[in-house]
Amino acid sequence: MNDNETKVNSAQRLINILSAAINVQDHNQQARTAWAEVFGIENPRTESGLLSVISRLVALKKVFAEVEEALRRIPNINEELFIAPVSRLANVASINSLTDSFSGYTRHLSQADMTALKFSEHQLSQYPEFNESQVPSKDLKDILIEVDNLIERILGSSLPEELRTSLLELLHEVRKGVLEYRIRGAVALRDTLTKSLGILAANKEDVEENKESDEVQSLGRMLVRIDKAYTFALKMKPMLEAAANILPRLLT
Repeated sequence: MNDNETKVNSAQRLINILSAAINVQDHNQQARTAWAEVFGIENPRTESGLLSVISRLVALKKVFAEVEEALRRIPNINEELFIAPVSRLANVASINSLTDSFSGYTRHLSQADMTALKFSEHQLSQYPEFNESQVPSKDLKDILIEVDNLIERILGSSLPEELRTSLLELLHEVRKGVLEYRIRGAVALRDTLTKSLGILAANKEDVEENKESDEVQSLGRMLVRIDKAYTFALKMKPMLEAAANILPRLLT
């Protein structure tokens, strides 16, 4: 991780995503295609592309809720000036009109409400509990490369079929979490680790029997890397310490 830490909060992440939406060149194209451009999703016309767009919009909706909740925790916050604009902007995260024109979405992004969101971001930036250190984009890209590599290795491995299937599911969860970091921040990494540990715990016997395999060892190192990113962002105790008794050889 970098020594020069950049602090970011959920409102800043919203500003980044919504600004990218406003800057889409063709607002008359299908919304699913435009959102795919905003989120960096390939092949938006395929089923998997559409599901990825929907997944990101659901994540975006959660961030709007996080911003509102955080603002309400600020003493004497003015609801009309700070919270109402966020509620109006949240209409942009609908998944119900993805085959319609993108202009139906961007009409919710008024200049006045976007300006109010910037003031909300400033408000949140004054409180350390609402801010986290931004994980360097290179670290996230390296994890995604690792995921792709490990998927190929597991597909061609001699691991038991049931374990292979579970580990591939785990890796798809990791990919989703890392991609959603841009939207949700460190909470996306936390959710990824929680789901990954659940999958490993459900397959504890098979994991134990195959713990010396290169694939399982590589997976363990990758999870440790994600845990370090999460710990860096929130300055919290590593999540994997809680799993040390369950999977001690894998997570060290």
